[in-house]
Amino acid sequence: MTDDQEQTLRALGYCSCCRRALNKSKGLAFAGMNRRASWEYPTRGDELLKLPWREAVGVLCDDCASAGSRPTWAVELRGDTVFYYTPVELQEAFVPSEELLSFCRSNGLRFHWSKAPRQVADAVRAFMKGEELPESAVSVVRWYAWQSCQGKDAPPDLREKLLGLDQRELNVFLSEELPKKHGIEVL
Repeated sequence: MTDDQEQTLRALGYCSCCRRALNKSKGLAFAGMNRRASWEYPTRGDELLKLPWREAVGVLCDDCASAGSRPTWAVELRGDTVFYYTPVELQEAFVPSEELLSFCRSNGLRFHWSKAPRQVADAVRAFMKGEELPESAVSVVRWYAWQSCQGKDAPPDLREKLLGLDQRELNVFLSEELPKKHGIEVL
């Protein structure tokens, strides 16, 4: 975040919880919303899981941050305009289980889904069977596929494909296109 971005957000924005003008708050607090952001700022990444997407955040005033309040809206700053989104407007992302976080801390990000914590194994297994899954489970598969392709000769548009395809198209991409065209077995 640049100083200009923070100043613009502070001057034009309001708290994602109580709607108080951010210019009346001493500091800004950013709270993740477990939704994928299609914009650059403000968002947050995940250093442990190295997600292929940025997480949408809400911006909280001092009072709401101190009270431990959760944001109602995600915030995007684009130029000199602030946009607000309800969680319903944004694509859901998975919330990693404690088991998955602990596993990744201990073992890193290189693993086969069949030896992974239940959250990953169950999602990939159901995905491979063609079961209709909620986006939270499909996003586990998207993340697993992203990790599985790192360091391999993956297509340059891998991130866009993983994030942009619907469940059926993603299944075809992971089970047919990646193995046949790129020699990468994910599932």
